[in-house]
Amino acid sequence: MLNTLLGAPDTVRPQMIIPIGYSSDTPSMPKRYKLVDLVYINSWKGKVVNIDLLFDDFSEVMRKKLIEAKDTAVEKAPGIAQSAKNAVLNLHSKIKDKIAERKKKKDEKIDEEIGGEEEVLEDTE
Repeated sequence: MLNTLLGAPDTVRPQMIIPIGYSSDTPSMPKRYKLVDLVYINSWKGKVVNIDLLFDDFSEVMRKKLIEAKDTAVEKAPGIAQSAKNAVLNLHSKIKDKIAERKKKKDEKIDEEIGGEEEVLEDTE
């Protein structure tokens, strides 16, 4: 039927049709699924309860837990909310400092292994 419509010989077999243009109707938005609902670990329907822990993203785990604690504190005792917020900010800055420190140590180790920047530049000239 497609060959007849296109005027192609019977020896040609179309493999793909790509429609180009705009639809006359507005399609509905497809349902979006969370990653944890689509990916299974080790067995069928073996879900990951906390994806951040799986990928060692402890700062995100701590951030979520502290936000939960802060929200609870706001409900139970409004005066505690500010101290909880300060604790979250303090912990967040400590985590950022620790990450920066690890990066600095890693960069220093790389510099030791390949030599300083000046040495590398001299070698490449």
